[in-house]
Amino acid sequence: YPANFSSSASFTEHSKSVPMKSSITALQNDVEQAIEFFTSDELAIELPFMRSFPRNCCEVVSALLAEVLVAKYPEEEVVRIAASTASGGEQHFWVEVASKVIDPTSGQFDTVGGPLVCEIPSPLAITFSSTERQTPKVAVNELGTLGISTAVLSDVLKRLATKLGIEP
Repeated sequence: YPANFSSSASFTEHSKSVPMKSSITALQNDVEQAIEFFTSDELAIELPFMRSFPRNCCEVVSALLAEVLVAKYPEEEVVRIAASTASGGEQHFWVEVASKVIDPTSGQFDTVGGPLVCEIPSPLAITFSSTERQTPKVAVNELGTLGISTAVLSDVLKRLATKLGIEP
């Protein structure tokens, strides 16, 4: 991929967004809709690691969800958290919107048991104690290393936005 890999610049800049506050209830609905999307959309399930949802797909899910939530909640700070264990042997990724954690793939961990929407910090931050805050744009750009084309990313982002009630 070229150094200026940018799948979503036109997506966020031209989306029609409704200024909303990211309440726990609204974010729980977003997570439910995202899970339905990532487990049933014919294009989304072809993305790397998606067929094992919620296992091993947190990098892809968190990047795409963060990018769409920027458009849905333009007044809120949206970041993707890239976290690893102290030894660096394991990684996990989730999204934070304002002061809330959104983690559709946390169900892969027995300690959580299902999708997570809560106030920060994530309960998984104990296990994954080394964290890096990333902009959604950086997170999506990193997906290029997984071999996902810009055209596919753009299509998936548009479809996910529609599923979450945003008109791209």
